[in-house]
Amino acid sequence: MVVISSHPKTKLKQELKDYGFQEFFIDINGGVHDKIKTIKQIMKKNRFKAATTAYIGDMIHDIKAGKKAGVTTIAISRGYQTKKELLSQNPDFLINSLKGLKKIS
Repeated sequence: MVVISSHPKTKLKQELKDYGFQEFFIDINGGVHDKIKTIKQIMKKNRFKAATTAYIGDMIHDIKAGKKAGVTTIAISRGYQTKKELLSQNPDFLINSLKGLKKIS
């Protein structure tokens, strides 16, 4: 898995370390302003195929970025925007928490 966030990379790395999650990610991308470009770069670098790649986000612009990058989009309703707002972008899936990923196959 890969992290893409607008939050500073140093903060992301510390949070992952604090939660004990750093071992689950092959790359951490912080301070990202162009998520479409970053998704595409990561896919190319890691040889990820669009058909088997998903982008999870809690904001409308995350869903838009995933769609423009050509990957499956998963909206998670634990962020700043409401379910209704997220659904307005027609994500491929909507989950209420990361546990909801288990239901997606």
